[in-house]
Amino acid sequence: MEYIENVRSQLLEEVEPVPEADWNIKTDTTDWSIAQVVEHLRLFEAFVGRSMKSALETEPTTRAEEKPIQMMKYRRRPAEAPQELQPEDMEFGKQNLLEELKETREYIRHLEEKHTREDLAARSISHPNFGPMPLHQWLEMIGLHEERHIAQIQDIKTKL
Repeated sequence: MEYIENVRSQLLEEVEPVPEADWNIKTDTTDWSIAQVVEHLRLFEAFVGRSMKSALETEPTTRAEEKPIQMMKYRRRPAEAPQELQPEDMEFGKQNLLEELKETREYIRHLEEKHTREDLAARSISHPNFGPMPLHQWLEMIGLHEERHIAQIQDIKTKL
C-alpha cells in the first residue's frame, strides 16, 4: 500500500494546483481533460475494489502466476480503456471528483487492511491483457496505472 499511497501523493501534487477553470479543458478533441483522466482513475480503482471484494468472498482457487505488470506505467504502447472505465464526455467538479477519488482509495485500503497477504495471493482477477492476476498485483497495478496517467496529466498541463 505504501507504493500506491506515494503515487497518489504525486497525482494530487499534479492536479491540486490546476485551476478549476482549466480542470475540464480538452486540449484536443480526441484527448481527455484532466478531470476526465482523474475520473478514469476513480473508475478504475472502484472497479478493482469491487472485483477484489467479490474475489475475496470466494474460496481460494488455483494461484495465478505473477505477471510482468511494470510495463503498465509506460505510455509508449497506447492503450484504450474498456468502455466501462472511460469517463463520460462531461464536466466534473474538481472538489467532488477528488473527494470521490479519496473514497475509492479508502475502500481499497480497507480491503487490504482486512485481509492477509496470503488472502490476496490466493485469489485472482482476470486482466484483459495479462489474464488472471493475484489480488496483491492488482494493488500494485493501481499505482502503475496512476503513474501512467500522471504523465498524461503532465502532458495536458503543458498544452493548457
